[in-house]
Amino acid sequence: MNCLHREKGVMEKTTQAMTYGGAATSVLSGLSLNQWGVIVGMVVAVLGLLGNWAINIYFSHLDHKLKKTRLAAELAGAIKGDDDDDS
Repeated sequence: MNCLHREKGVMEKTTQAMTYGGAATSVLSGLSLNQWGVIVGMVVAVLGLLGNWAINIYFSHLDHKLKKTRLAAELAGAIKGDDDDDS
């Protein structure tokens, strides 16, 4: 009886996967070329925004790091700034 219970669980999972696969196939095959163009455009736009956001954060971090290093060097006297020349 235990073996039958396992087979029933496997069969339920298989039929569920087939049902979802069939539903996805029918939805995807029912889209027109214009609808696919809109979907692809939305995906590209979202990826572009996320990529731009990531690049902006990366370069802001580098800029902050550079400014911190320059300030530390100026405070240590290693770099003379243009503000010291009062001629």
